[in-house]
Amino acid sequence: MALTYQKRNLDNIAKLADNTKAAALKWHAFLVTNNIDILIYETIRTEEQQRQNVAKGVSQTMKSYHLVGQALDFVLVRNGDTDWNGYKRPEVQKAIAEAKLLGFEWGGDWSGFVDKPHLQFKYKGYGTDTFEKQEGENNKVSTSFTDKVTIPNTAYWQAITLVQEYQAKGFKCYADPVYYKPFETPKDSDAYRFVVETDYKNASLVSMELKARGYTLTTWETM
Repeated sequence: MALTYQKRNLDNIAKLADNTKAAALKWHAFLVTNNIDILIYETIRTEEQQRQNVAKGVSQTMKSYHLVGQALDFVLVRNGDTDWNGYKRPEVQKAIAEAKLLGFEWGGDWSGFVDKPHLQFKYKGYGTDTFEKQEGENNKVSTSFTDKVTIPNTAYWQAITLVQEYQAKGFKCYADPVYYKPFETPKDSDAYRFVVETDYKNASLVSMELKARGYTLTTWETM
């Protein structure tokens, strides 16, 4: 099922720097798959916002990873309400463990100023991540589109999450309804198709990756 604040989460993730965004989308997909209802309530900040946070004592530095698009703040959602005391709950600890595997550092592990809602992605250091795919080869997934990888039938929310994730990686991809319903707003449970168009080498990798994640009906064909 979709998370309570899924659209807000994805909108906030979209503001992050490129590599942090890609890792955050993988984390969000993990949350959805494991039905861990998390609100990502803040990502990037302006200098003025950070100054206000320092003045209020909720932050202690003007070198925050939020300023460079390499951090996010999150909270558990239970029965539609935020649970600020939920960071020790097993589902949240599971989510935090996954975030660490993806390269995030958790503020709850810090000594002194402990910041439990905070995850930051160090990448190559403070301010090293880029915006708008400025890293050249790292983001040039393919310049030819010879092959197509398809998940023929999945839920709308899953398809949209996958589009966000793979677009962040630089892939050409899209989602469309299996059964066209004109003038209707898609529901989370509606059947959608997810498609990635790329070259032979990347199609092989994407196909294996999707199958390993449980999308067993994934197909791969030459266009």
